[in-house]
Amino acid sequence: MGVSDNFSLGGGFGIPVIFFITPKFGFRVGDFTYLGGGILAASTLSTEMNFGFGIAYGSMTLGTEENSFTINAGWGAVKQEDYDDATQTYDSKWEGAKKPMFSISGMIRIAPKMALITENWIFATKEYRYDLYYYNDDEYNYKYRSVLTFGFRFMGERNSFDFAAAAISIDGETIGLPYFDYVFKF
Repeated sequence: MGVSDNFSLGGGFGIPVIFFITPKFGFRVGDFTYLGGGILAASTLSTEMNFGFGIAYGSMTLGTEENSFTINAGWGAVKQEDYDDATQTYDSKWEGAKKPMFSISGMIRIAPKMALITENWIFATKEYRYDLYYYNDDEYNYKYRSVLTFGFRFMGERNSFDFAAAAISIDGETIGLPYFDYVFKF
């Protein structure tokens, strides 16, 4: 939802219990260059799920409404499960990211109401080093992982639908999933 020419507010939910909010700002700085930034925050309504993240980011877009390329870089925090040795219970806590997160996306219009799209996320996850004889919580490093998508966007006056394939690369394995997205402009 465009609040002004340079500020918008977005949000949504993932079935069944995940929700997100994303306030953004942006400015045209050249004929085909835009700079902006924002916040993306997501969590869940379920007390059983330990899920949440937030990221503040900067953005640069090159192109037009017909064809564009965008790169984002940001820093965030994730909600993680935490074990309390004293009470022997699990809880959750927010922890700041140790490495930046990136996204690279693009769109090429191939028909009046259809475009090729891609959106790709690159982020670091904590990887623990396990040993059969010794384990220490502090023995870990960070590895970059990715979620890559490629598909089609069908655009109407106030609606758009994305149909894409997603490739998720985590722990040395790649999983392919279908990706569907719906946007309604207020």
